[in-house]
Amino acid sequence: MNKKRSIIIGATFLMLLIIYLNLDIDGYKGADALESQLNRIIRDHDLEQMRRISSDNLSYTVLSGTSSKDAAVCDTDAQGGRDNLHFYIARLKGNSLGVFMRRQYHFLLGPSYEIDQVKVLPK
Repeated sequence: MNKKRSIIIGATFLMLLIIYLNLDIDGYKGADALESQLNRIIRDHDLEQMRRISSDNLSYTVLSGTSSKDAAVCDTDAQGGRDNLHFYIARLKGNSLGVFMRRQYHFLLGPSYEIDQVKVLPK
């Protein structure tokens, strides 16, 4: 009887842990991922990565014109999007950036985010 109860309690705990890890309330994990990934690209001055994520020449010019000391700050939680593509707004050197983050779910690890596209928004 004790062994059966221990198995049930353990399975319930494991299920609750998996549910907790997969929660992403209001996309805060995406905002954190946006800042860390974009700031890493800026710090390393990775021009190839900047070109890949830029949606147009203006966006690439703004990103490539940064120094390694500049930092992007995410101003919002997820502002919408479609399917697994979420939209965020960030600031960088006085420019507002629209950033699409691609979300992928990993069963045990929860969601992960990767920058898909960056566009300088009009002022």
